[in-house]
Amino acid sequence: MGTRLGQESLLLPKPLVRIGPHPILLHIMAKYIQLGHHEFIICAGYKADQVKNYFKDFNLGFSDPTYSISLESHSVELKKSSRIEDSLRLSSKEFQVEIVDTGLNSTTAERLQRVSNRIEGNTFLCTYGDGVTSQDLNQVIEHHLEHKLMATLTAFHPPSRFGEIDMDAEFRVTSFQEKPLGKSYVNGGFFVFNKDVFSEIDPEKSLEEGLLSRLAEKNQLSAYKSEAFWQMMDTPREVEILNQLYAQGNPPWL
Repeated sequence: MGTRLGQESLLLPKPLVRIGPHPILLHIMAKYIQLGHHEFIICAGYKADQVKNYFKDFNLGFSDPTYSISLESHSVELKKSSRIEDSLRLSSKEFQVEIVDTGLNSTTAERLQRVSNRIEGNTFLCTYGDGVTSQDLNQVIEHHLEHKLMATLTAFHPPSRFGEIDMDAEFRVTSFQEKPLGKSYVNGGFFVFNKDVFSEIDPEKSLEEGLLSRLAEKNQLSAYKSEAFWQMMDTPREVEILNQLYAQGNPPWL
């Protein structure tokens, strides 16, 4: 629902909040598409109809429509002309999107469980709808296959909210860094799962409590340590940060 995004969350589901001309959901999908992954299942819930309508009108959104109107027959013919800005490089790509309404108040673990019968093959990728990264996710897949555990998360250094300073013995500032990356690692929300994780899910809890913590207790959760760019979109300030990076051209996650 994006409740921390304020007024904007009342109008849109969080994944449809725009970074540049495109919703963050499409930025996330574009990353996977560029890496060769073309089949998506979207676990919708809050304002699911808006997500469905977005993809229903997707082709129109990537073109400048013109209309031929005949007053005699009262007919309107839609024609697509030149492409609008396609910084996501999707105009020549084909991909499949299945949107599943997984319930308004479902936990994240329950949403995943509700699409288990729609996932083919043993290994699949999973992420949230509010974060972007420059990490090559195919490297995370390779790590997962090499370590042969049930699940792999991508661990990132979180961006600091504050600038950091170093001081000498005389309390003189010797260095100053404006909001550097932290030294610890956090779960960045980009996962590789084996399908047998569904036997471990507690749908009454969040994905973290209802699956990840359970896998960690059984030594079945691996972490890929990433030094790449990563940014979540939880607050209006973070929406602004991502839009500023996009406006500068060549945003790091693309």
